[in-house]
Amino acid sequence: MSVQQSGDGQVRVAECTPETVTVALTGDFDLSNVARLRQALDAVLTERHPRVLVVDAAAVGFFDCASLRSLLELRDRARAPGLDCQVVISAASSPLTRLLDLLDLLDLVDLVEMLDYRPAGGPDRSGEPSG
Repeated sequence: MSVQQSGDGQVRVAECTPETVTVALTGDFDLSNVARLRQALDAVLTERHPRVLVVDAAAVGFFDCASLRSLLELRDRARAPGLDCQVVISAASSPLTRLLDLLDLLDLVDLVEMLDYRPAGGPDRSGEPSG
């Protein structure tokens, strides 16, 4: 299990099988640590060659546009011939889900679960029944 500190944020390989690697993100990710976030995720992709890379974002407190861009670029690199990896965001925290929603990107990423997110004036998008 490897841990890379990215300022206030941490990137940790939480689970690894021959086909799937789960990386847990915890803390805050912004412009000050986006290079280390990108480096840690790229290392997992290129060194472990998973068919599916799951990014568990349940414990993300803050996620800015630079960090989101690094995830979207990772997704694009993962699709390259020779890697053919699917990147999935699992258990996206409310701040990350809100950013995806504000930028109208919810349909462009593979989200397994959104945690407690209800857009202002919109329906509950958490997957949980409201009421």
